[in-house]
Amino acid sequence: MTRSPLALTPTMHTTASGGGTGLLLAMVVSGVFLGALITVTINIWLSRRKSHEEERNRPRAAFLRR
Repeated sequence: MTRSPLALTPTMHTTASGGGTGLLLAMVVSGVFLGALITVTINIWLSRRKSHEEERNRPRAAFLRR
């Protein structure tokens, strides 16, 4: 007895009782995680940039006060 190639591939079965809910939940959680990761990366980059600009402007401000 030979099997068809389609019988060897995994399939996702969804039922009316919500069998696809796990996949949907995984997609939403991974999307939220990716969005949070991008937001954290941007915020860290902006804070380092701002502190670098403040450090660079410190001698200039001290010179102008005199």
